[in-house]
Amino acid sequence: MDGKVVRIVQNKGFFFVRAVGEREDRFAHATGLLNITFDQLRHDDEVSFTPEASDRGPRASSVFVKRIGMTPLRNALDELFPNE
Repeated sequence: MDGKVVRIVQNKGFFFVRAVGEREDRFAHATGLLNITFDQLRHDDEVSFTPEASDRGPRASSVFVKRIGMTPLRNALDELFPNE
C-alpha cells in the first residue's frame, strides 16, 4: 500500500502514515522502517507499507521510504542537520 508520512512523534519513536485514498492515519513504529533510520524520516515522505489491523486501530508495518536522492551525501547532511 502507498501513502505518505503525516506526523512524526520524535521523542516517542513513532509516526503516522496516511494511505493514498484513505482518511484515517495509520500508526507505525520506528522499528518498522526498512531502508532508513527514524532520524532520517521526514514529514511528507512518500512510503509503501504493509497494512495491518490492531486492537488500537490501523497500523503500518514494513515501511519503505521512497525518497528520491537518498545518497551518502544526503544521509550525511541529514545527520548534521536533522529535521530540516
